[in-house]
Amino acid sequence: MPADIAPMPLGSHRRNSLWLYVGILTIALFAGLLSALAPWWAVIGLIGGVAVVALTIRDPFFGLMLTLALASQAIPGAHVPEIPLGGALVAPCEITILLTLMSSVLNGLIGRYPIKAPSRDFVVTSLLIFAALFTSFFISSFYFGQKNFVFPILRNFLPLALLPFLPSILSNRQRIALAENCFIAFGVLIALFIAVQAFTNLHVLAGRLEDLGLAQNTGVNRTVLWGPELLVILALFLIGRQGLRACVARVWPVPAVAILLLGLMGTYTRSFWVATVVAAVLLALFSNGIKGVLRIAAVVVPLTVLLGAAVFVVNPRIGEAAYTRAFGITQEIESGDSFGWRGKENAMAIESIEKNPVLGIGFNGAYKPAVSTRGHFEGEEIYIHNAYLYFQLKMGLLGSAILLAFLTLYLRLSRATFSIADKFDRISAQSYVVLGVVVLMIGYSGQTISRFVTLLIVCLMFSIMKSYASRD
Repeated sequence: MPADIAPMPLGSHRRNSLWLYVGILTIALFAGLLSALAPWWAVIGLIGGVAVVALTIRDPFFGLMLTLALASQAIPGAHVPEIPLGGALVAPCEITILLTLMSSVLNGLIGRYPIKAPSRDFVVTSLLIFAALFTSFFISSFYFGQKNFVFPILRNFLPLALLPFLPSILSNRQRIALAENCFIAFGVLIALFIAVQAFTNLHVLAGRLEDLGLAQNTGVNRTVLWGPELLVILALFLIGRQGLRACVARVWPVPAVAILLLGLMGTYTRSFWVATVVAAVLLALFSNGIKGVLRIAAVVVPLTVLLGAAVFVVNPRIGEAAYTRAFGITQEIESGDSFGWRGKENAMAIESIEKNPVLGIGFNGAYKPAVSTRGHFEGEEIYIHNAYLYFQLKMGLLGSAILLAFLTLYLRLSRATFSIADKFDRISAQSYVVLGVVVLMIGYSGQTISRFVTLLIVCLMFSIMKSYASRD
């Protein structure tokens, strides 16, 4: 033994061993008691929870991807229980996003993953929106007397707190490439789960699994998620940016695209279908002009026809429903029941906005009769499908400021992507630009940036667009 290292005293060694044995015995007794008294999922949850906390604290990127997987239901939501906490049920993705925020700050302080100087655009946007939200919460609580509605709304905007930290978490191109691989994998998984629900009637995802005819029994099931579908669409764009030759050469993109298209079909949501087609055409136009549009048509149209024929063979009822819904869009706009009800809902919202233009009606304010829309549901009198009218209706002028902040940031980042010199980087960045087009288009018929999962995807979209444009 080297002379400068003194031997450990015997008594000290015994004390350390004693504490080690006591610790092992305590853990063994606790684990045994837990396995005997608690349900199996609680045991797995405790062990998994400790691992999640440790991995997230070690690297916020893990927490970010886990949050996205939970929120988007790449980890099926029907099998992920909410956690009772302080009289409320908390979604696991809300816990993991708070852990991710804490990890970002902690790792920045110790220098493991240094915090980049936050983008001024991101900081200003986040602060402006949170200021508008909290002011509206104060007005809603004390002026309108709607105190019990603040927390359910605020929790949906948690991803916005992460926006200034995303450039540090996605700190380089390697991390962005890894994140994009996760986006593709999550999109394929979500589409696969939707397809399983469509063909088997198994309830895998949390959310609405309902008959396409609602009151009528058609035997065709549709999945309504409103948010996770954006990852399905983004996965299509990220795979397609490689080009046809690269996709065929690597083999896996072909079945992946087929699954993604099946998943989109299983939503039977025409606004997503139309928005996807418009965005795909724009992306092809941005990348290769009219030739790009013709090329994508030459590939996608035959593939869609082939896939549709396969669906007809497997289940003619599903194939017929998809065909009728796709080619009945014009008729739906002209005289359709669903589109007509949305128009009436919007008209009532606009009438209420005209009466309350400055402060709105509050987050829990009713603006229509409870039986005004097709398919009665709880809270119908306060719910508005239109994402644009939502902010103005509930928050008045402050809601308009939130929409303007989001739109301004999106347009500034989108414009910067057209100046990217490298073609692959430019197409990659513009994949997110056209994803923004999808978000804007579906906002007419469904909530977008007021939902947790959609807002998280939008924040990731902003951060990655900025990274590509700044050549990080």
